Amino acid sequence: MLLDGRPKSTIIAYTRSVRDLMEDIGKVPLEITDEEAISHLNKYRDEHDLGSSTVNSRICGLRYLYHRVYEETGRSFTVAHRSAKRYTHTPCGTLLRCTT
Repeated sequence: MLLDGRPKSTIIAYTRSVRDLMEDIGKVPLEITDEEAISHLNKYRDEHDLGSSTVNSRICGLRYLYHRVYEETGRSFTVAHRSAKRYTHTPCGTLLRCTT
């Protein structure tokens, strides 16, 4: 992925999020549905006890891939907040400060 002059750490984080998604789902990114990606993010968050910043970084990596590399504008991820007693969903991009 070409990342428009982003820092090396961002490139590594974005690439890692795509790699982990592909390994978990067993498909190439273009074949993965939004629901599968969201399920992966929630599962990965819970298995690895990730904080919201890390989850947001992973979402930004996936958003970059789909929106900037594949130029798919129809993708919309939602994220379940782990701290809520019941899951509430926030549309991707509403609270995230990702530049894509």
